[in-house]
Amino acid sequence: MGFSERSSESEYSYVLTVTSVNDQEHRFNIEITSTDISETAAVKTSLENQLTPLEQKLPPGEHIIVVTHIGETGFINTKVVGILNDKTMGSASTDDSGMTLRAGPGGRYSVEQ
Repeated sequence: MGFSERSSESEYSYVLTVTSVNDQEHRFNIEITSTDISETAAVKTSLENQLTPLEQKLPPGEHIIVVTHIGETGFINTKVVGILNDKTMGSASTDDSGMTLRAGPGGRYSVEQ
């Protein structure tokens, strides 16, 4: 699935959430590669052994997010929501571990294997 254009605005910020599908706590690793809209170099952030639920605000720019569930039981949901002028402007989400979520300028979203 490719990017879908939501708006020509580039000042989207994002909210990333990782939650448990069954309301139990689950552990996961997360890797976020971000490129700020004014920068050309990507910054990679890796957090290991995190516990659901997690909410992380992401600044304007492009973000590539990979969440890997730790454990053999249960499911987690990873979702990135675009925010423009304090309004929710679209999202991408997956219940599958190891999938890649992308969010970029102008409200572009995608989920990839």
